[in-house]
Amino acid sequence: TEETAMGSQPAQSLKETAISNAATDQGPRPFVLAGHGDLEIVGDEWTGGASVLLLHGGGQNRHAWKATARRLAAAGYAVAAVDARGHGDSGWSADGDYDIAHFGQDVLAILERFDEPPVVVGASLGGMSALAAQGLAERQLFSSVILVDVTPRMELSGVSRIMGFMAAHPEGFPSLEAAAETIAAYNPNRERSGEFDGLRKVLLERDGRWHWRWDPAFITSKVELMSGDPNALAERMDAMAADLHTAAAKLTVPTLVVRGGQSELVSVDAVQEFLAEVPHASYVDVSGAGHMGAGDDNDTFSTAVLDFLREHVPAGTHEAELLTARTSAAAAVRHFGHALVHHDADLDLLTRVTNELETASASLQDAPVRDRLAEILASDRMKALLNGAAPPTTAEGQAIDISGHLLIGGSANPFGVDATYVRDGDEVVAHAVLGAAFEGPPGRAHGGMVSAIVDETMTALMTQLGTIAFTASLQLDYTGPAPLHADLEFRARLHSRDGRRITITCSGSSGGDTFIEATGTFVEIDSARMMSTFGRPE
Repeated sequence: TEETAMGSQPAQSLKETAISNAATDQGPRPFVLAGHGDLEIVGDEWTGGASVLLLHGGGQNRHAWKATARRLAAAGYAVAAVDARGHGDSGWSADGDYDIAHFGQDVLAILERFDEPPVVVGASLGGMSALAAQGLAERQLFSSVILVDVTPRMELSGVSRIMGFMAAHPEGFPSLEAAAETIAAYNPNRERSGEFDGLRKVLLERDGRWHWRWDPAFITSKVELMSGDPNALAERMDAMAADLHTAAAKLTVPTLVVRGGQSELVSVDAVQEFLAEVPHASYVDVSGAGHMGAGDDNDTFSTAVLDFLREHVPAGTHEAELLTARTSAAAAVRHFGHALVHHDADLDLLTRVTNELETASASLQDAPVRDRLAEILASDRMKALLNGAAPPTTAEGQAIDISGHLLIGGSANPFGVDATYVRDGDEVVAHAVLGAAFEGPPGRAHGGMVSAIVDETMTALMTQLGTIAFTASLQLDYTGPAPLHADLEFRARLHSRDGRRITITCSGSSGGDTFIEATGTFVEIDSARMMSTFGRPE
């Protein structure tokens, strides 16, 4: 097996590591610990608040989580992702000890690293390992449990297909391109990027050929599988399912099952069987996702994971501090924009400002990409809509909770105006002040910005109507100038509703003088269908 370049390091808790990373301001820190039987287990960890342990599936390694760990860390969580025994950079068992119980005992060893029980996110083999560990303990090992496309009982046909794929090509591949072709043939629905950096995480070059980065004994040690006797394999799986169901019955902490809508390994019946065993658990079916084949990542399921964590395991004050800091940064950029438009400056000042902004922009470009889809799905309103329930209604006189990144009213969007939207009976009232950067005629607001506020005020009203709709048409009648540097008030109200067609009116005024009257027509959409078409940034 490939030796790690990091060498052996003494075990540290995540709290101790936080001190180390704070001093060096580095990214994830590699670590090595002794698993069951002193087998070396290798992992990476990010610092933060509440702890999350990521356990990958069979044939994968810790890199399968890709951006997920970084996104969790950016949200304020302390994250640890480990390579299971016989996978990635962790040690190979000389005795072929790759039963689920061995993986479970490794998890018990890994948990010694944590000051308090972490959330565990287990994909496939990782989920079974977490359950196996819980079965070995009397206390609750985890603060929450998230099982990604795995339940105690799995489909025999899916297991056979996956194991058959992993057992194939013991001689390796002549090139990364050849490995990519094999994966594509196994999983034709998986999008091909044309890049091979990800394959370098699951393949290791040895003697001029590329071999899977896992111990072949992980497969060959399973006598029932290698015998080709389906009855023997079924008996083994039934016995394992019984043990894992017994372990699952011990769970009393928040639990989530995330199933791929096209999973070949986990059936809907198996999920229902698990939910009967763990009645407090919740269940999410990810449309369009299948089981993770070799070399695949687990990020397809990350939205559901983040949604669950935000609801049940707050990251701590760090997440709130990040939001406050982002809002403050956006406000500073807005103030700068207005100042740049409104004031003259000499060459030296403009040059200095340019250099400082370019430096700050370059630093931001190195940070993880914000997952807007996860943010949208985390809202109580969207969760209700996707579940066919009535979304929560803002109390009378209270500000409507909308995304901080909205173009107009988003406090964290530097190109907006930081508008506020408040429920006033059946209406929504918005207030905004437009600065110099939004000037149209001298001393007056640009009509395009005024119309944008109108459109978003109507959108805010739809949050109270319990629907999602796209703008079909917007009729605007400008009745006077909208002043700069003054409070502008916009009032939106429902005019009519005919099937999927919604008509909303809105007026804008300042100091008692109306400057715009508008009528918008919107078409209501199927929220679940809309979300299934949205992608996620890399």
